[in-house]
Amino acid sequence: MVADPAAAPPVAGGHRHPHGGGWVDDAATVDATAWVGPQAVVRGAAQVRGTARLEGRAWVEDGAVVEDRAVVRDSAVVRGGAHLSGDVVVGGDAVVAGACASGVHTTFRPDGSCGPDEPGADVNPPVAPFAAEDVALTTAPPPPRPRPRPPTRRWRHPADLPGRPPRPRRGAGRPRRRAEPRRRPPHPPHRRPPGSSPRRPRCPPARAPRATSC
Repeated sequence: MVADPAAAPPVAGGHRHPHGGGWVDDAATVDATAWVGPQAVVRGAAQVRGTARLEGRAWVEDGAVVEDRAVVRDSAVVRGGAHLSGDVVVGGDAVVAGACASGVHTTFRPDGSCGPDEPGADVNPPVAPFAAEDVALTTAPPPPRPRPRPPTRRWRHPADLPGRPPRPRRGAGRPRRRAEPRRRPPHPPHRRPPGSSPRRPRCPPARAPRATSC
């Protein structure tokens, strides 16, 4: 949802400009041919004449004059007593307090001045470059050597420690017992169920008598 500044209720002491919808103080003088954007503000007895344009969040304070084809845009501020004319463009975060007739000014200046040929000087102090010896690469120290890992200590019987008599081995000093052969248990006798007839021994078959010849 986009808010419409023109739909906002009127504020006492000012009105919306018909060309752009910006807020204009009742004491200001703004021509009908000038453009005052919906978020621009004209305060006090400021004057906006000709085809001047106030765009973005431009702010014109009491006593300032903006005329001809001058453009104030972005978040620029025109202080009281400033006079913008010609084709000058003031934008960015610039704050103008003097007379400007040409050029593009988008940088803040503490004194509020502007020049026709300067786009805006840097307000930050100059930075001295580093000297060659400051950025020269030096020999890096050797990497640290890895520490040797201590050997793993295995558990030892107290009798096996040095300086103690050796412990007797298992079975030492005892006569070795001879292994005896394994004996199989006797086979159980065969038992017949009660009431059954005794088993008769198996006899060989009788042979037929041989015939003798006389």
